[in-house]
Amino acid sequence: MKGVRQAIENSPAPTLLLSTEGLSNHFYSFTEDSLRNLRAEFGSIPVDLFLCVRNKEKWLRSLWKEGVIAFPGTTLGFSEYCALPAIRALSDWPKLAKDMTAAFGAREFRLVALEDNGWKEPLLDFLHVSGMQEVPDTQDQFNVSVSNELIGVLRHLNKQRLEPATRLMFLSLAQEKFRTSHLTFQNAYDWASPNRAQLLEIKTALKALGPLPKPLTDLRNQLIWHINKTLREITEPDASKGDHVTAKVANRGARGEHSKA
Repeated sequence: MKGVRQAIENSPAPTLLLSTEGLSNHFYSFTEDSLRNLRAEFGSIPVDLFLCVRNKEKWLRSLWKEGVIAFPGTTLGFSEYCALPAIRALSDWPKLAKDMTAAFGAREFRLVALEDNGWKEPLLDFLHVSGMQEVPDTQDQFNVSVSNELIGVLRHLNKQRLEPATRLMFLSLAQEKFRTSHLTFQNAYDWASPNRAQLLEIKTALKALGPLPKPLTDLRNQLIWHINKTLREITEPDASKGDHVTAKVANRGARGEHSKA
């Protein structure tokens, strides 16, 4: 709210554009007090809402994948997840539009489908912006969802309710192995690498998953192979002393380096 308040008070622009999927995805989680405070911040400023939706099946699958990835992570399968009352409510777009119009005190609500005419031209028309013949395309994709196989393995791991730090290090390990463009996995990798104890705990958890469909089994085996390789790298025999020296795995958080997709 502080950022919204500063923008309202200091921006010379006639229109303030708030762009976030959280306004819709988390709408039914907002308390009435929060909505009242937001309406109070806008005061007499007119509020217009623009909601761009896409193929519902693809959107629901993306939402489910994020539910698996986000801590602590759902253990539900796709069909079970879609049957949840909260997800069913978010999937009813005409009702969502009606409820958001009332809750935000909007004077206008425009609902557009991505597949019909994209989002660029409808948004420019909604904002009454003219003189822009072409909006540049985004060259690179960021935060693209991870593979179905990785989601499947992670969903089964969620059933074990690993310690938060260990689960985070599983995401770091998976990012190191598969180099995804998903921000949650990238941030975990940037934060740190799993230490030896965590690697062994993750390995034990993966083995404890039991029988899995072949694609998930293959991915699990890749992860276990990567863990064994990493364990050999961080614990090398010292021939002169006849013992083992464990290398320190540095925290990468300060570097803020991101993996490339």
